[in-house]
Amino acid sequence: MGGIAEFGPIESALQRYPAFEEWRLVKIGAFIRLSFTLVLISEFFNNKKAVLPIVCLLLFCTILLPVGDITFIGFLQNYYFPLAFYTLLMMNLILLMLSAIPHKSKQVETS
Repeated sequence: MGGIAEFGPIESALQRYPAFEEWRLVKIGAFIRLSFTLVLISEFFNNKKAVLPIVCLLLFCTILLPVGDITFIGFLQNYYFPLAFYTLLMMNLILLMLSAIPHKSKQVETS
């Protein structure tokens, strides 16, 4: 059923194992997200050619850290989710306050 939704009935019928093809799409999506994140990080800095290798090295070293499942879930529960929640809450409150400020509109005089 998933292969038909992903590729259509004709292409799915031509494939030997459509489920494995779906997992290839998922893996490609992960690489796209990671490369897009690297591009966004490098856009924040003026010297992109110097920053990108450093960021890639830091990401590579982070991936190699031996972190267990319990430690990772503890990190998510204790640090990541609360920080993400409060960051989004503050951003929404700031945007709400900014939208409540009345704007002076320029009126065009017609003669």
